[in-house]
Amino acid sequence: MFQNVKEFIANYPTESPKIRKYENYIDFYESIFLKFKNQDIRVLEIGVQHGGSLELWKALTTPSSEIVGLDILPQTKQHEDERVRIFVGDQGDERFLRNVSNEAGQFDIIIDDGSHIPFHQKATFEKFFFENLRDGGIYVVEDCHTSYWRDYGGGLRKSGSFIEFSKALVDELNAWHGQRKKAEEVSKYTKQIRAIRFESSMVIFEKAQMTAPKNIELGVETIDVKTLPVAGSMGGIMNRLRKVEVLRSLVRRSPFLWRLMSKQIRRPD
Repeated sequence: MFQNVKEFIANYPTESPKIRKYENYIDFYESIFLKFKNQDIRVLEIGVQHGGSLELWKALTTPSSEIVGLDILPQTKQHEDERVRIFVGDQGDERFLRNVSNEAGQFDIIIDDGSHIPFHQKATFEKFFFENLRDGGIYVVEDCHTSYWRDYGGGLRKSGSFIEFSKALVDELNAWHGQRKKAEEVSKYTKQIRAIRFESSMVIFEKAQMTAPKNIELGVETIDVKTLPVAGSMGGIMNRLRKVEVLRSLVRRSPFLWRLMSKQIRRPD
């Protein structure tokens, strides 16, 4: 049954399987698992190694919840019990990921704590997020600091890193609002990612079936911003220019024109 994470960590026996998590991860996981409190859920963790994190997921879920692990080391099969199943294979092997995806089913939470290699993280996300994560589910990629490490193929703003991949998905998240000409340019990411959250060394995705957001307007307008009076010698000209959309667009893009316009607006005494 759900336990307080910090209490669990504080009372974790020293002889128990090793857990290694950054402090900010602990706070995050408590909030995420609290969302599923008292619900029977399924959790997938890529990279279980010593098995300590499996004990944490057990503590945060109901006795009837299921936990599936994936690891490259055959020795991790020792962590299997009535609640835990382990698949042994290489996260970088597309066939292995496909087999796990087909056999393991759907999950409410997926956690990638595997190789931390950016191209592995991307390939795993592309497979499991779209095919194995339920709507309303959470996908977590840990240890994204390796996106900045050269020995992992990363680097600051390095093309191909998982951080840069995730940054690009922010654009997809907002594609509904872009001035795109073709509706088909709204991608599968736009249609299935509800939210992206960045924390130190961690990226979190929330899944939902998304449609173009509707703009809700209530009440009446009390100020007509297009006809606000302006003062000074430029006042008459500014009033006329502000009614032309092309010129308003120029003002929005030019700090100089914006300052010039803002100085002319007559403010209440």
